[in-house]
Amino acid sequence: QHPNGSSHGISLNYAHYYSSSTSPDKAIVAKVDGYCYVAFSGTEATNLDDWLQNIDPRSEQICNNDGGCCDAREGFVRAYDAPFKDTLEAEVASCAASCYDREECVVLTGHSQGGAIANIAAVAFSKYHPYVITFGQPGAVHKPCPYIVSKRYYRFIN
Repeated sequence: QHPNGSSHGISLNYAHYYSSSTSPDKAIVAKVDGYCYVAFSGTEATNLDDWLQNIDPRSEQICNNDGGCCDAREGFVRAYDAPFKDTLEAEVASCAASCYDREECVVLTGHSQGGAIANIAAVAFSKYHPYVITFGQPGAVHKPCPYIVSKRYYRFIN
């Protein structure tokens, strides 16, 4: 056992899970070893609302707090705009404020639809210069988008 009480040497400061009975979307915010991780869930195979978000090809803007916007797929913007969005955003702001360097501590991730939502969140959280790590993520934010920084963006294609 590690001195911090963890059996794996990981220091989990806290984790908060977000879901809603009116939306298929879910997320978790966790502070681990000084980093703020935000993970978005992927598509639930049997959930029609999730699939409708996935296949919606229309375009909508996602904006950050400074008024900078990028065009993105509307279904994924709608998924990011889940009923718990304001609480999640406040949680990320609080977590980032507790970091030694708030521009080096936010990590956004997800698989499939969750990766697309993480990409959308990268625009919304651009003031934190987040790292974005996605797995099997469909295209979500249309180019050009100056808030998606390539040196902090890792997209794994499966």
